Parts: sequence; structure tokens; C-alpha cells
Amino acid sequence: MFIPSAARASRPIATLALLVAFAAAGCAATGGASIAGSTTSPSAAASVGPEATPGPTASPAVAAGSVVVMTVMTSLGAVLVGPTGLTLYTDAGDSSTASRCVRACAAAWPPLTVTSGGSAKGGTGVTGTFGTLVRADGTTQVTYKGRPLYAWSGDSKTGDTTGNGVAGFSVARP
Repeated sequence: MFIPSAARASRPIATLALLVAFAAAGCAATGGASIAGSTTSPSAAASVGPEATPGPTASPAVAAGSVVVMTVMTSLGAVLVGPTGLTLYTDAGDSSTASRCVRACAAAWPPLTVTSGGSAKGGTGVTGTFGTLVRADGTTQVTYKGRPLYAWSGDSKTGDTTGNGVAGFSVARP
């Protein structure tokens, strides 16, 4: 089939415009917590796919700008999961008042953050104490039992624990 060159040239532009529109729509979400620069609503963890075995526990009500941390059973036992349903980790090199994971480390291990003044709550089975610390870049990171929490860029679905044991990081347990 013959397609005029002008029509062929406009296809990549139309595709790009569509992708930009989807990205803008995703970035327009408000409230909730942030991992890897994406904002999600507190109820996002409840909408995990069929890969979850079982899925995160029910989440309590939470204020805008805050986050609910839940549990999920994995091959390593019960672990904490963030608002996206992905496993949360702690870094052995962190203290209760500071994160050493910055720049490239933070790109690979996105910190679980809340808006300034936000907080974290535990879902069913999460009984430890939550807190926050202010990172060097000014963002507010969630802590659990005095340890800053991170996601791992290598995990892609609920139940993944591929970051456990990598570069001093361990799964966060309830």
C-alpha cells in the first residue's frame, strides 16, 4: 500500500504527542506518596495485579500527602510494600536521621517519600513505628523502626524481592 511521505512523517509526531498526553495525565495525580518520581494515590496499593500472592492487606484511611505501608507474603516471608505494591527495603549504611543513598543510588533505590508534613501509617499486621527524615535534597523520606525505606528499581511486580542482599539493602519486615 502506498502512503504519501507527508502522512508517513506525521505518524511519529502523532505517536509522540499521544505519549506526551499519557505522561501528562499520569503526572497530574495529586496526594499520596512518591517513589521514583511518580505520585500515586493512597489506594493504589489495593489495585495490584494477579501476581500478588496474596496482595497487600487492607489499608486504613490516610490523609492526603501521606502513605499507607502494608504487608505481602513473598518467598522470603512477610515484607513491607509501598503504595505501588512493590517491596520496600532498608539500607544497612543508613542511620535513623540520615540517608546515605543519594544521586545514582537514589535512582536505583528510590526513597519512599511523602509531602512535607505527610506521614505514614501501617496496614494490618504492620505494628512498628513510622517516622520521617528530611533528605539532603529537601524531600521527606518515610522511616520504619528508625530505618529509611526504599523501593528497588529491579522489582517489577508485587512479591518481587530481587533487591534483597544487593549493596547492603535488605527487605523491610513488619
